[in-house]
Amino acid sequence: MSRRKITMNKNLEILRLRHDCGRSIRQVADALGVSTGSVQKTLRAAEQANLSWPIETDAEEQRLMQYLYPQPPASGSDQLVDWAAVNEQLRPKGVTLKLLWQEHQQQDFDYSYSQFCRNFRAWRNSNNLSMRRHYEPGEFAFVDFSGLTVEVADRKAEIFVAALGASSYTFACASWTQNLGDWLNCNTDMLEYFGGCPHVIMPDNLKSAVNRACRYDPDFNGTYQRWADHYGVCVIAARPRKAKDKAIVEKAVQQVQRWVLAPLRDHRFESLSQLNQEMRGLLKQLNDKAFSNRPGSRTDAFETLERPALLALNPMRFELCDIKTATVGFDYHVCYQNHWYSVPHEFFRKKVEIHVSAKLVHIYYGSSRIATHPKADSATRAPISNLSHMPEAHAAIAKWNPDSVQQWANQIGEDAGAWVSTRINEAPHFHKVSRLCVGVLSLSNQYSKARLNLACRIANRVGLTRYNDIKQILKDGRGLDLEAKQLTLELPQHHENVRGPKHFK
Repeated sequence: MSRRKITMNKNLEILRLRHDCGRSIRQVADALGVSTGSVQKTLRAAEQANLSWPIETDAEEQRLMQYLYPQPPASGSDQLVDWAAVNEQLRPKGVTLKLLWQEHQQQDFDYSYSQFCRNFRAWRNSNNLSMRRHYEPGEFAFVDFSGLTVEVADRKAEIFVAALGASSYTFACASWTQNLGDWLNCNTDMLEYFGGCPHVIMPDNLKSAVNRACRYDPDFNGTYQRWADHYGVCVIAARPRKAKDKAIVEKAVQQVQRWVLAPLRDHRFESLSQLNQEMRGLLKQLNDKAFSNRPGSRTDAFETLERPALLALNPMRFELCDIKTATVGFDYHVCYQNHWYSVPHEFFRKKVEIHVSAKLVHIYYGSSRIATHPKADSATRAPISNLSHMPEAHAAIAKWNPDSVQQWANQIGEDAGAWVSTRINEAPHFHKVSRLCVGVLSLSNQYSKARLNLACRIANRVGLTRYNDIKQILKDGRGLDLEAKQLTLELPQHHENVRGPKHFK
């Protein structure tokens, strides 16, 4: 059995009492509460090391300790074992220390199983150092699922836990699953509970947050990244299999299991909202609980340190959306579930992303949003288009309707308005005569509005209904001149100075 060590201070005190004070071995042992054997061993070790009293340097103290407690020489088997390799081999499930010991036994190896385990644990403890981290107020929030579930109406509910870095202020809520929708809702509820946003959020490597885990460059879920952009926070994933990266939330999980979930173990819940309501009350008690090793509580630290340092919370709650990739067609529209939505015509044949929420359709090219439309209901079959997305010529055509064409005609003149009105009323459908009317009215770009109005006057009188007939009138011009002269010679027939037949009787 190995001898129990006594402190270096006591060893030095043994030497002082023996040499300076001249005490006997029994008196020294009684004064320091150690055995006479220990006193003799210390005196013998100092003599072997050729140390004289007083001992003045740390090197001499170290030499005394080596004589008192010499390290056993490493055995040949110890030199053969690569403990770092043993530690790595233990990572896969099912691999045990006993299995690795048996494999080493097949080599030239004289360790017993207990020695093998003891020496491995000694190596691991000597290499298992932890870095103490300091987090600035409002800087970090750590999030994770607790691993425990709560039964709610014959279903199992997951427990989401979050904690702020500087104050350990804790949040917890229940969700049905760990899938993307529930994950985002839990994160959003966390920010609303805190009343602001931390600068950085560190999750685990669950699939709802990280598509591909990597120690140096993880690939985040695109929707989760958009959630982070929406609230203006930075997302950093913990390293795979490095729970110490988020030690604060690991401790918070333990606290939630003890002080929130354990008191509810005998409760029966009919809904998720009922469970969350009960958890909120116990969560407040947990945050108000006094720290065991420092003054105040989580709530006190949060109110004084964290809350003033949090970023402002976006008042618009993030909506989970369905995302599809599409190529803009020749008609500068994209299709989603048999509904067509327009984008600016400059993006013809470009690949875009369609983000569809409950009420809106957002279309992105790269990171830029190029179009937003209300989501079409199932009964809508007409394309949803924006005139600003069209080329100028197409926008002009899209504006054609009975009211706009009639208004255009009335601006040219009364006769032009009458001609267009007659064509629209006679047609079985506006589209039957829309191009005819627009074509006639467009002649005002070549001829003055007054001449076009005269041409329509003639067409109304003689019953001309074709585009070429009106164009020929404008081209010849003779009929227009006669019509204009006749209008000039016509006198008003109702005037107070005009004498009638009765004035000549």
